[in-house]
Amino acid sequence: MDIVEKKVQVSFKTDSELLKEAKKVIADNNLDMTKAYNLFLENIVARQEIPLLTEEELRKEKIFKSLQQDVAESIAEYHAGKTKTLDEVREKYGLGNL
Repeated sequence: MDIVEKKVQVSFKTDSELLKEAKKVIADNNLDMTKAYNLFLENIVARQEIPLLTEEELRKEKIFKSLQQDVAESIAEYHAGKTKTLDEVREKYGLGNL
């Protein structure tokens, strides 16, 4: 007996820039949009949960990654000899003679 597999077309609206960035990540992982969406749905079914960060967790993740990048850039500048004196830092942040 042959098993007939039904295919369903799904569409939804999203931000164009978000889609552009997502497509790049998906392609970088050797997937296409169809495979990525199906993999996402398979994960939901297998785990019986939505395997995603909440909006708050995403916000925190973005802040954390930004801080990591800032620290890495600061370390690179330090190693390159691009530093500020204590007096320059105090002046920049209005710390006076603390």
